[in-house]
Amino acid sequence: MNTNQISRFPFLSQDKSVKELLEIIQAKEIDLEHRVTVLQLACRHTLKNIYEFPEKVFESERGAVLSKECTQCGITVEKPKGPPWKICERCWGEMEFKFTEPEQSEGAQHYECSQCRHHHSRT
Repeated sequence: MNTNQISRFPFLSQDKSVKELLEIIQAKEIDLEHRVTVLQLACRHTLKNIYEFPEKVFESERGAVLSKECTQCGITVEKPKGPPWKICERCWGEMEFKFTEPEQSEGAQHYECSQCRHHHSRT
């Protein structure tokens, strides 16, 4: 049973000894969170990609990178917001405009990632 569960039950949370232990645990949890945050800020992050399909053998088949996690401190970096023609779905690099196909009625625009050379087109 964790501290959140105990506080939901009046019989447990009204007991003096349980109340005292809860206060100590909650103070230690706050201290722990603060220490972890300080260490994460000081960490020289080594980020690994968390893929859409991590079980695939080849990196090109693993799909989009959903987030990145530091192997040293465990901090998670979420994918930046933006459309796939501005932010690469594979590595989160910046997409660069390459050319427009004038022969198509919609004029498809082609973009390429400046880091991993992933291609995206849109109409």
